Amino acid sequence: MIEGGCHCGAIRYRVDEDLIDAGYCHCDICQQTTGAPVLAWSRFPFEAFSYTEGQPVVYESSEWGQREFCGTCGAQICYRDIEEPETVEVNTATLDEPESFEPEYHIYTVDQLSWFEIDDDLPRYERERPEGGDAGSDADDDDDDDDDDDDDQKPDDFDDYDDEDGKDR
Repeated sequence: MIEGGCHCGAIRYRVDEDLIDAGYCHCDICQQTTGAPVLAWSRFPFEAFSYTEGQPVVYESSEWGQREFCGTCGAQICYRDIEEPETVEVNTATLDEPESFEPEYHIYTVDQLSWFEIDDDLPRYERERPEGGDAGSDADDDDDDDDDDDDDQKPDDFDDYDDEDGKDR
């Protein structure tokens, strides 16, 4: 069993199945909801995730997804799709043993902050990692910034949430 919780202890959760995958997200929404330049997350089957103490505050951060936070300390616990979620993406740092869930790749590097340098050899994707793809086989080249026919899992209007002033989130 995998367990975790928020900083103050008001929220505790557990996961009863193994990790699907783990990564880093550089998207604008993750940056703004965590206050950090990148978010490390660990994905698990939705039905395997449950809260064991407390209930989170739910924030619909987009038309397709929600973030769940502790209402006391503000720690962001997870992300999940609003309609028919199949997985839950737990913020890795909220796991009791985060060292056990090492990220495998980077997504949404198109939104990576210019002053944030990545010094690892993990695959990088400008947007979402291709569905069912090997983490190393379909990684974007850093020179491929004009690829608009990506395998993005987000709705077509995702760029509407990506404006420079950040007010459409």
